[in-house]
Amino acid sequence: MKSMSLRKKLILWYSLFFLGLIITNLVIVFLASDTVISENAREEIQETSEDVAETLDIVNGIVYYDFEEGERFIYFEDGIAFVLYLNGQFYEGQYPANLPDDFPIQAYLTQTYDTPTSTWFIYDLPLQDGYTLRAFYNYQGGVSVYDDFLRVLAIVAPILLGISTLGGLVIIQRTLKPVQAMAKTAKTIQSTENFQLRLDEPKTHDEIDTLAKTLNQMLEKVEASLEREREFSANVSHELRTPLAVIQAQTEYLESKLNDSAYQKDFETIHHQLTHMQSLIDQMLELARMNATTQVPLESVDIIPLLTSIREDFMPMAQSKSIQLTGPQTSNQVQIHTHVTFFIRSLSNLLENALKFTPENGTVTLDVTRHPKRVDITVTDTGIGIAADEQDKIFEALYQVDAARSDAQSGIGLGLALTKQMIKQCGGSIALKSTPNVGTTFTVSFPV
Repeated sequence: MKSMSLRKKLILWYSLFFLGLIITNLVIVFLASDTVISENAREEIQETSEDVAETLDIVNGIVYYDFEEGERFIYFEDGIAFVLYLNGQFYEGQYPANLPDDFPIQAYLTQTYDTPTSTWFIYDLPLQDGYTLRAFYNYQGGVSVYDDFLRVLAIVAPILLGISTLGGLVIIQRTLKPVQAMAKTAKTIQSTENFQLRLDEPKTHDEIDTLAKTLNQMLEKVEASLEREREFSANVSHELRTPLAVIQAQTEYLESKLNDSAYQKDFETIHHQLTHMQSLIDQMLELARMNATTQVPLESVDIIPLLTSIREDFMPMAQSKSIQLTGPQTSNQVQIHTHVTFFIRSLSNLLENALKFTPENGTVTLDVTRHPKRVDITVTDTGIGIAADEQDKIFEALYQVDAARSDAQSGIGLGLALTKQMIKQCGGSIALKSTPNVGTTFTVSFPV
């Protein structure tokens, strides 16, 4: 039940409620109809007795029947049997079988006698000269109504339940349609990080409409906050470029004036840090300018030559650490739509990271796998790996993993953030699987 969707839960509860309502109504009808039929039967036996009494003539204590001459009093009218009593004793007629004959005479009252299958109504109508007309009616209303009730329930309940379920399904689908559209848009915003998108507001002036408006207001604030953050990063990065260039120029000037070897190591440290800062500022500026709504031109390209060229560019770095760098394994064409510059830069970043964090005599493999709807490019290394709790954060800007990995190679924590953003601009996605002290695999996927 907990794993069911909201739509299925609503339909289930709606159907169960309506089924209970149908059964309740039919039970009420059954109970009420039994009472009504019983009352009608009592009235019927009285009225029929009076009609039969009118067919009897009693003259000087002798009963004359309105029948053919010589016919005995065996009277049966509308399912009611009649006999005659004289002075409280059975006089004439045919007593119903299986009924005791010791019922006392109770004028104008309807007695009842219950059997396992039915109820007998017994009505006594006094006549003149000590005669009494007794009527017997085998009332099977309760049993009959019960049988009819079951038949009606078996036929009507499924039909009404089916109609109610279909009606409920239509109502629930129409009610939840705005919610489904909101969920779809929210997933798109989450996957593309495009906070300029807005949820459709159904304008129904109900709780769902209020929810959509509230979420859109929240998205506006998130977008404004992200835009301010991008503008701040871009402005800071841009403003830092000029003083940094001045510092670097002055440092180079001082280095040319001071030929003392004692200062040479200090100048090398300064140059290294300046280069590090320059790279940080450039990447911060590029990341700030790049967002999910930026459109880049895509073109159809065979990626095998590009990957081969990237591998060759990093071969000297691999050889310097005695790392075996291989791939891609196929020479067949693999066409995708991408931005060539972003593609080369992102895969180069991944390959450079793999070589950085793979110890000597390790292995780095670059490979391509074709699927019916996508192409996967994998960069696999036998390096130090990434802890499970770090893997979700590895693509965040300025985030660096634990000290052991950070000490292995210096970095500024922007390379993977830029890589992920460039891959997104190309219409792709990136994921990783890693085991500490075993290795890491980055998978870049592009739709075919």
